[in-house]
Amino acid sequence: MDLLHYLSQHFYTKSQLLEHLPIDACLVSQYQREGLMPQPSYRLSLNLQCESFFGRHDDFSHTEYYAKGYVSWLGLVHASPDKVQLYTEFSNRYITTLNALKAEGFAPTHSKLNSGLVNHINEEWQYFIDGTYGLCTASGLPEDIAAKECAIVIIEELTALTTLSAEQRTAL
Repeated sequence: MDLLHYLSQHFYTKSQLLEHLPIDACLVSQYQREGLMPQPSYRLSLNLQCESFFGRHDDFSHTEYYAKGYVSWLGLVHASPDKVQLYTEFSNRYITTLNALKAEGFAPTHSKLNSGLVNHINEEWQYFIDGTYGLCTASGLPEDIAAKECAIVIIEELTALTTLSAEQRTAL
């Protein structure tokens, strides 16, 4: 199954996530209920039916998959399970990455990444906690989220133009 291969290559199951830290599954669930730790990016329920010489065997399993970067985030959560402090960490890392990208010449003009950044980060935090960014970034962490959002805005800004300079085509 291609899906199982993809998930096993790019994500950790909950048990694999927990192998990296001395934390039990109940505590992770508590952190998730409190909005400190992202939800799984994928939830997979499988019904298995197998027939062989020995007869039929039915099995059911439910597995959660997490972005591999969530190991480091879970470590932060466990060290200091304070929502304000964790939100500030997320926000600071997002802003630092965005500023670094701008310094490299990636300068989106959309207000959400400029004057509206505080509101935007608040929305991004919720998507992060929902596990959304584990699906569409390599790590699921604030740095990759900021880079992805910056890229999307720049692509949208450039593709909205009717003509592009050579520099803009190269950037695109």
